[in-house]
Amino acid sequence: VPGFFDSAAAVQTVASVLEWEHAGERAVLLLGNQGVGKNVAVDRALEMLRVEREYVQLHRDTTVSSLTVLPVLEDGRLRYEDAPLVRAARHGRVCVLDEADKAPTEVVVILKALVEDEELVLGDGRRLLGGSRLQLAKESHDGCLPADIIPVSDDFRLWVLANRPGFPFHGNAFFRECGDAFATLAVDNPDVDSETALLEHVAPTYPSRSVLRKLAIAFSKLRSLAESSAIAYPYSMREAMGVVRHLEQFPSDSLAHALANVFAFEAFDAPLRRQLASVFEEHGFKGVAHELEEAFGPVSGDVGTSRSLGSGSGVEIKYLPGEGGGSNPRTDVSDPKHGKVDPTGAPHVGGNTWAGGSGGSDTAGLGGRGGPYRLWDGNAVYQVSDEAKAQVSAEAQAKARALAHQAWDERLVEIEKMDQGMWNMYSSVLSSVEPQIAQLHAILRQARDKQRERVWLRNQVDGELDDGRLVEGIAGARHVFKKRGLAETPPMTTHTNDGGLKRKICFVMDCSGSMYRFNGLDGRLNRMLDATCLILETMASHLDRYDYSILGHSGETAKVEFVAFGRPPENRGEYLKILQRMLAHTQFCWAGDNTIEATDAAIDHVQSMMSSSAAEAVGNNSFVEKGFVVVLSDANFRRYRMDPLWWSQALMRSSRVDAHAIMIGSLGEEAKVVQSSLPPGRAHVVMN
Repeated sequence: VPGFFDSAAAVQTVASVLEWEHAGERAVLLLGNQGVGKNVAVDRALEMLRVEREYVQLHRDTTVSSLTVLPVLEDGRLRYEDAPLVRAARHGRVCVLDEADKAPTEVVVILKALVEDEELVLGDGRRLLGGSRLQLAKESHDGCLPADIIPVSDDFRLWVLANRPGFPFHGNAFFRECGDAFATLAVDNPDVDSETALLEHVAPTYPSRSVLRKLAIAFSKLRSLAESSAIAYPYSMREAMGVVRHLEQFPSDSLAHALANVFAFEAFDAPLRRQLASVFEEHGFKGVAHELEEAFGPVSGDVGTSRSLGSGSGVEIKYLPGEGGGSNPRTDVSDPKHGKVDPTGAPHVGGNTWAGGSGGSDTAGLGGRGGPYRLWDGNAVYQVSDEAKAQVSAEAQAKARALAHQAWDERLVEIEKMDQGMWNMYSSVLSSVEPQIAQLHAILRQARDKQRERVWLRNQVDGELDDGRLVEGIAGARHVFKKRGLAETPPMTTHTNDGGLKRKICFVMDCSGSMYRFNGLDGRLNRMLDATCLILETMASHLDRYDYSILGHSGETAKVEFVAFGRPPENRGEYLKILQRMLAHTQFCWAGDNTIEATDAAIDHVQSMMSSSAAEAVGNNSFVEKGFVVVLSDANFRRYRMDPLWWSQALMRSSRVDAHAIMIGSLGEEAKVVQSSLPPGRAHVVMN
């Protein structure tokens, strides 16, 4: 078989196929990532078995009809010709169905009927019959089968090749729907020794064998990153072989030049590009990162952290330490105040003098009562009881709230001034989510509007013969074919490059006081800021297809706007201001929870921005404008006596807006309890 190399991994795959054949399995499914050698392994097994094959490559426009029979117009007469699947069944050959995950699920499920029931009705009325059903048909017709029955040969075999389901291949659920009818063989990426041997076979004259082995190790690392979801695409043997072939043919080129061919798609994704280059740097290929940046930097337009910022004071975000326990305040409640600042950073518990203390009264801190706002001094947090909090008078609460608003306004003024310390804070948040930025970029690039379905385009000069234009074909007309494609839509200025309206997405962030208070418990505030950074960095590259806004909610309000529809932030300086405003809100807002009200407000906000007239204009061309709302919450429902079913009703109340809940914090198992009460597929708990 051309292209087959008998490495240990390849030989093992072939041996597994032959074992299934020896065991009498008539239907085999080979499941694995693209580029792992499924096709060459099957070809080698067929060669060793000395049997004929019929090959079919499926695609998303494959139909049941095209899989079984093919209409042919010949000399003015229409006749139906058996498709490869039927020919293989009739003549006892092996039918190899490649890319089965690309075809519609309703098409490939007919294979299960053929394998399990040994019967398949064809588009022209004939039937494939095998096994016991064929025997019954023979007995009922005295051993003479009617013309509409095609006997399935005992030597017929069906071998199906498919990529694994899900991202990044976006395949169908073939294994879920039909996997139980097949003997399944998972074809994994080769081990390092096998891949090294293959690379040496591909580049026999390349002088450095050690370089080839290091390349195999580096590509193995890339695949492990894909398995852990750190990157989106699992770089296969195919990409490794492409690099080695380049080095073999152009020995004067550097490795970076060869990698540029493989990583060209990542040219516009600077964080992912740097992450991939770092893998090769770690495995001994020094200078690769620098050369790739020289090659791709100008293309991508990436300017890194060179954007200039103003001056001002910074706020450092840290993960807080664990809880310290309960506290009994040593003083009564009086007037709220900021408190004195202790330059030594010593812990202060239960008093009413020092700012940043905990479990006390009147001063800004954590875990206490009567203070104007939250402030952490870096020490363990002690919590007063709800009974002690209830002793704070309404007058003192009003004074505390006024002080909080005053401090909030002062902080917003400070945020407009930024220095290098604040920029360093943003850089640390950015570095923690760079791998996820690369993955989200890839997901959004490949996302398509499912509401805009492909249809049959008629009056074509090529494609499948259109049964409705047979008379015209006999008369000599050329436009008698049909093929699948996107329906034409009226020209609209608001259309994206894909022909659809921009999708409206509203992200609703939890900026409540509990985010600041319990950050030390599970890092929920840091998690929210990371998520916001991820959104800001990623959406900037997809504004041609998506229009987004970012809102916040807290005990203070159900809706505070950080990013407005149609007015995205323009640079990282503005990104940083958004993060700082969120952080300030969690520190100075009043206690309470408006998660459900915020969900309702966000859905109303998205619906008000959606163009009903534009959606009606598309009308029958199958595009339906739809919006999305993603609500983040720390699931602090029990404290405020909120029923999760109320949230469920809010999430599902609009048919035009898909709303989803993401819980990024939890006291005990509360997030999971809330999730269990929400609609399946609409609620997620994310704690990392």
